Amino acid sequence: ISGKNQLSGRYFYTRFNEPPDATTAKSNALATDGNGDLVTVQTVSVSHTYSASPSLVFSTWFGYERSSGGSLANAPFTFPQAGVQVAAPPGPPTIEQISASGYFSIASAHVGQFNRRDFRFREVVTKERGAHEFRFGGDIFQIRSIVNNDYEQTPAISFAAQYSGNNLADYMLGIASSFTQSAGQFYNYGGLEGDLFLQDNWRATKNLTINLGIRWDPFRPYTNAANHIPCFIPGEQSQRYPNAPTGMLFGGDKGCPSGSGTTGTTWNFAPRIGFAYRLGDKTVLRGGAGLYYGMPNGDINNYFSSVAPFAPTYALIDVSFANPYGSAGIANPFPAQYGIANPGPSATFTLPVGSVVTLPTTFFLPTVAMWNVEIQRQVTKDLLVRASYMGNAGYHLDYNQTGASLQIDPAVYIPGASTTANVQSRRLYPGFSGVSLYQDVLVSRYEALRVSVEKRVSKGFSFTANYAYSKLESDMNTTDPYSMAFNWGIDRANLPNVFHFSTLWRIPGAVKGPLGVIANGWEVAGITTWQSGFPLTVTSGVDGSLSGGTSRADFLGTNIGQAVRSGQNHAAMVSQYFNTALFVNNRIDTFGNSPLNAFSGPRFFDEDFSALKNFSVTERFKLQFRAEAFNIFNNVNFGQPGLTVGNPSFGKITSAQSPRIFQFGLKLSF
Repeated sequence: ISGKNQLSGRYFYTRFNEPPDATTAKSNALATDGNGDLVTVQTVSVSHTYSASPSLVFSTWFGYERSSGGSLANAPFTFPQAGVQVAAPPGPPTIEQISASGYFSIASAHVGQFNRRDFRFREVVTKERGAHEFRFGGDIFQIRSIVNNDYEQTPAISFAAQYSGNNLADYMLGIASSFTQSAGQFYNYGGLEGDLFLQDNWRATKNLTINLGIRWDPFRPYTNAANHIPCFIPGEQSQRYPNAPTGMLFGGDKGCPSGSGTTGTTWNFAPRIGFAYRLGDKTVLRGGAGLYYGMPNGDINNYFSSVAPFAPTYALIDVSFANPYGSAGIANPFPAQYGIANPGPSATFTLPVGSVVTLPTTFFLPTVAMWNVEIQRQVTKDLLVRASYMGNAGYHLDYNQTGASLQIDPAVYIPGASTTANVQSRRLYPGFSGVSLYQDVLVSRYEALRVSVEKRVSKGFSFTANYAYSKLESDMNTTDPYSMAFNWGIDRANLPNVFHFSTLWRIPGAVKGPLGVIANGWEVAGITTWQSGFPLTVTSGVDGSLSGGTSRADFLGTNIGQAVRSGQNHAAMVSQYFNTALFVNNRIDTFGNSPLNAFSGPRFFDEDFSALKNFSVTERFKLQFRAEAFNIFNNVNFGQPGLTVGNPSFGKITSAQSPRIFQFGLKLSF
């Protein structure tokens, strides 16, 4: 615009259309395609920079994102067409899921519209004064999600050996271990948030730079525009819906804030510090520590929208496949209760009320404390070596970070009077088929040592190599609803050893004459990855705790290392990856004694390679040839073994990642 102003903008539009493959599924239901989508995304961003003086700069940024569309579906049949006495929603046929683990699974997508309208405004002021560079500013942003989703309007049905001891046998006998059907997900949900920050980059001496900062992240809970929010407070009776079971409250009831069901936290201050100290001409020591808050995902309302009396969910266990509601003694609520409803205070509730998910009374933002120290050494002019220690500790982690909600309505074990058939009557609150807390109390800890070597480009050649030795622990595996200590251990994402090596070589041209057109100018690259296997936890094939949840298996050995079968060839590894004889179903009234994630699955090794060459066809036209090979050595990277006692795939590996793949391409530029 002028010498002191810079303005830029961008608009992006994309439309993704992937109809589900219905043709193959008509001849083979197991090939049902669950990946249909039709989505349109548009984004606009504008940035403006104003240089008020050589030492004062104002930077302004605005962005807006709009997405619309969603999932498509086209199953080969519906449950009513298969003789199951349930309703099916109008529109294309759908099957949410029917599965017998270890044998088969059929699942089509469901029809859903997921419309989002988000914007963000940011202002940053930079002021230099002496040895200091001050930066301060903040953000204002809005999240808005409007969803009309047929999720679970067609039921999800699974068979898990609760009756005969075999998943497939239960299917043949028509005894479903779990059955879930809902009215769908319908909501208009979002909120306006903001933050402020202040930072000082201080050049304390010629060898020392210190970075000091603090950020303020207040949180106002997102709200549901229709106030379709449940809460759960034992012993309290709803005034908004007096017929609701005791303990179930709704937005506007005492103790259940309207629109959100929780209160936020205001004074979320996150300090941080960093430094860089030059130890000589070729060595630098760096380090830092800080506190960081994260906002909950905008789709958090997914977990609260399917609830009576607005859009109820029904979750049943050990029911007849042919007539789920009839076998449970419940009148079929669908299709009458499909869609969203706004009933008056006289609304009635069918007991048990389907699984309810509720927020804690006060929702604390997910918080991570991070720290690191690193020494860098320039060995030669193009070779850099780094060694570092880093770590973080997470707390107030919630469901979106962990995928683990806490069941606060488990079935209570009664000696001599507990079976899988009376789980519902033994729940702490039998008016519900489960109450899950969208918890914000989970914690994690990660520490790592890392070494890397980087060779910058010289004579056309460069490479980067790094190795990390680490440990990740958490209590995100919520097996025991009564003891978070029982749930603490190695995290399922722990990878103690990871090695990466990447290289790039622009081969110098040495061939003269016409043959040089083909032989010269090649560029080759490779990426090598080697890492430990993901950790494994063996689970029980039955609900030995009789709590209505999942338990770990019992371990019969004295050391978990006894379960590891090392030095096997591929055939032996596939047939029995670990010593399955050391694991049995857990004892009654226990959650199993198998260690959490105590041994590892198959390791991973991969080498990718590419070669490309550019040809000058004319001064205007350029042609590029590219050849790529993924997993060039065709190494077998096995999937995880079956981990459920009694399952036909228990201890067996039935999958592997992609074999060697070649692909070639030509690109014409002009």
